[in-house]
Amino acid sequence: MAGSQAAAYDVCVIGAGLVGTAAAKYLACRGLRVVLLGLDEASGARGACYDEGRIYRIVDPDIVWARLAEASIGRYPAIQSEADRSFFHECGFLTFGDPATTYMQRTVELVRSGGAGTEGCVFLEGRDALEGRFPWLQLPPVAHEWLGIFQPTHAGHLSPRQMLAAQEHIAGLHGAARLRNEAAAVRHRTGGGFLVQTGEGSTVAAEKVLLAAGAKSFVLPDLLPPGMQQLDAQLITSQAVLFQVDPQTAPADMPVLIYHGREDPAQRFYILPPIRYPNGSIYLKIGYDGEALRRPLTNAAEVDAWFAAGVCDSAVVTTAREHGLSLFKGLALAGPEGHVVCVTDRTCPGEERHRPFIDSPAPGYFVAVGGNGWAAKSADEIGRLAGALVAGEPDWGPDLPREAFRARPRASL
Repeated sequence: MAGSQAAAYDVCVIGAGLVGTAAAKYLACRGLRVVLLGLDEASGARGACYDEGRIYRIVDPDIVWARLAEASIGRYPAIQSEADRSFFHECGFLTFGDPATTYMQRTVELVRSGGAGTEGCVFLEGRDALEGRFPWLQLPPVAHEWLGIFQPTHAGHLSPRQMLAAQEHIAGLHGAARLRNEAAAVRHRTGGGFLVQTGEGSTVAAEKVLLAAGAKSFVLPDLLPPGMQQLDAQLITSQAVLFQVDPQTAPADMPVLIYHGREDPAQRFYILPPIRYPNGSIYLKIGYDGEALRRPLTNAAEVDAWFAAGVCDSAVVTTAREHGLSLFKGLALAGPEGHVVCVTDRTCPGEERHRPFIDSPAPGYFVAVGGNGWAAKSADEIGRLAGALVAGEPDWGPDLPREAFRARPRASL
């Protein structure tokens, strides 16, 4: 057992990304002594939150993710107002592709049921309907039928960097402490609670710990208390290409897009409208959204090397250029491309549904992990649910049941 000094904090949140920062905010709002522990971008942190463009939408094939998004998006204006920092832009969301795919069928089912704030969505059936509504769209000559679902409001793109800054600012206003250090190990503390050791050799004492360290949560076993089994998730590469475009040739009314056809990789992309990045360039972001070109990452060293390289696989770049850019009529490129690499943590990889783990797998130790590549837009609600659970006042709902978020241990080899 480690030392017996009094706990300095009620809760130590490990991981200062979008979920961890939201959870720290909600815990601080409850009057708890909270410390948010994690590196920031300036001190070397890497992750999905260090980008300028992520999709937000409610329409989804899974009601759980739709409800998480609905709750979070509904609070965006209040978060923006309290922090006095803009981070989202509403432009609508269009998902389109082959109506025979499971993804499209489940999405249609959710929208037709009227669940999760999908009122006002428009179905666009057939090539003519899609290209008529969006004249800049140029669908490929494939044999399957076409279907589009357009969500005109409560959808668009957000800046994860600015959202993170807004949430951290609000957390600080409510008393959360911020330590820009990296957690290295979690140990039980004599008399109860935990000691969190940092990479610099210091120690943080807390009665409870919430792990929200993103993909690293699954490959750093020392972040789990002694005796706790690792959680069930697979880490895979996530890649997007930034095409520098001439804004005069870009569609003026372009929503965020998810393209889901039969062919992988040629018909599996998410695409954001042109966005100005910190270097001043305007990029159209085309992210690969299939399975064929993903690669597994099995340990922390591979994750670090992937982020450090910062370069997309050549097959992803080629596919995005040949099949993603070709969706747009008259779009002109204006300079060199950029790359965005990240890591997706897929929970319960052997199952059809992949949801975040929001749970307490050991006494006093909690997790809010497993974003599955979809958590940015829903981070506020994931953080709120986690904060309520840590505070001893869980707040599940009919479409957000307790069982949907149970942490599952990894099967022994």
